[in-house]
Amino acid sequence: MMNLIFFFQRLFFFILASTLASAHAQTSDTVRVEPNHSTVGFVVPIAGGMTKVTGKFTDFKIALIWNEAISKDSDLSKCSIQAAIKTASINTGNADRDKDLQGEEFFDAQNHPEIFFQSKLVKKKGNGYLLAGDLTVRGKTKTVEMPVVITGMSPTEDGRPVWGFSTRLKLNRKEFDIGTDWVHSAIPNFIGDEVTVEVDLWTRPPKKRQ
Repeated sequence: MMNLIFFFQRLFFFILASTLASAHAQTSDTVRVEPNHSTVGFVVPIAGGMTKVTGKFTDFKIALIWNEAISKDSDLSKCSIQAAIKTASINTGNADRDKDLQGEEFFDAQNHPEIFFQSKLVKKKGNGYLLAGDLTVRGKTKTVEMPVVITGMSPTEDGRPVWGFSTRLKLNRKEFDIGTDWVHSAIPNFIGDEVTVEVDLWTRPPKKRQ
């Protein structure tokens, strides 16, 4: 008798959990970034700022996740943001330099193939948003904050939102062990410590609901 009661209890909780999971799936939405029209780039000062090198990562996946159905009027502070960037996709326009940047002294792409970002907070600030989260590079995780500007929102014919976003962030590369021990043969402090990250994103429309 006890086994029968236990069986029905397990069955009840299984049905309840399945129902809640189904309800959550029906009310959640994910918006992904269109990589062909988005840029994850950076600017590094060279020789004390006499010049600079610009580059970007060409292989990345970024998603905005809501726990509700979204529309063109959705509040972005109710979403979370996840990003994964392939370190081997770094491109500065110079094959030899890119090979060095992929190597052990810099991004160490073989042992650390991805840069990760997971938001902890998205909140309204002025005309834009403040985005805070954990950034992981070369296995080191730091909490970072960045201002996010909405550069535009253009809904599709059936009302699904397509957003444009932009953010700029300054990071100290040495806090992530990027090129910490690298030394130029002739010019001290050849590579600047402060790197400006420049991210411009364009989202895909969320999937149509059935």
